[in-house]
Amino acid sequence: MPGSGRAMALEAGSAMHDVFAAVRLYDLAIFQQHQDHTRYHGSRLFGEDRWRSISAHIPFTTGHSEANLRSTALEALYTSGFHDDPFDSRRTVANLEEASIEYVDRWPLAKHPIWVRDIQDPTSNVGIEVPFELVLTFQLSTPKASGVSPPVEYPYTRVTVGEPEVWVWEQSYRFIGRMDGLHLFSGRHLEVQENKTAARLNDGWKMSFEMSHQVTGYMIAASIWLQAQVEHATVIGLQIPQPKRSPESGLVRLPLTRRPHQFADFFRWFYDTVQVWEKYRENIFDAPQFTHSCNRYFRPCNMIPFCVGDMDEKQQILTEMEPYEWSPIDAKVSD
Repeated sequence: MPGSGRAMALEAGSAMHDVFAAVRLYDLAIFQQHQDHTRYHGSRLFGEDRWRSISAHIPFTTGHSEANLRSTALEALYTSGFHDDPFDSRRTVANLEEASIEYVDRWPLAKHPIWVRDIQDPTSNVGIEVPFELVLTFQLSTPKASGVSPPVEYPYTRVTVGEPEVWVWEQSYRFIGRMDGLHLFSGRHLEVQENKTAARLNDGWKMSFEMSHQVTGYMIAASIWLQAQVEHATVIGLQIPQPKRSPESGLVRLPLTRRPHQFADFFRWFYDTVQVWEKYRENIFDAPQFTHSCNRYFRPCNMIPFCVGDMDEKQQILTEMEPYEWSPIDAKVSD
């Protein structure tokens, strides 16, 4: 929608993810001693100019110091392009700076090594900001006698296995995302790490990840990419702004495990979700309105004027909307 203003929560989260990536790169260089890998992937993630500024704070030859680690993280923040908004007193550069320092001071250096595909090849994959793109294919069938025909846009075959005759077809969809970190946990298993920023890290926030399909899907993506079973994850929550005079911690590490039935639940949820798109993609005016989403991402949805308008108003609003494209795989997808 035009004139919708800045999405401060998303902008702040993006800037902080640059901080999280810089901290992992520091760990990879100094404690895992993969300095050539660090240089290559630092440039890949930040671009040559930003990486030159950030890497100037990494002590490649002199060894670790807390001051260097802090400086590396803060340089990633300062060069992210994030700036204050007069209408938002919570997501400020100063508050992001304070949160970054808390994150750095509590990062478990050298304890959970970052996954590296080939230690001899600096250009090989490492487990930092890993974009992925998967094609999920679902095979469906219905008895011909039911009178239900396969969707005309999907190729189908007629199969006879005894009686009755069955229509069989496949539907494929892309599942894309970006994993913040892939780590070896305590030398025992691989895990996905997912960084989150939030206004509060209370019990409700923690419980939301027990069934999070995003976390489950990332484990599936990691398993395919690594060709190894990944069923563990850690969600790292960082509160912005940091709590003042509160017993609650401003940083939470939440370990999670998924069991086989939860992976099956993910695929059922995924298929059910894309069927909503299939049904209404040619006629968005008849799509159901899920009003529990009207205040997601910490601000009112800017599509509310469209949703409450009558048909004439909706048609007019559509002509005024501006294109906006974004994808977590804008960067090069890892092989």
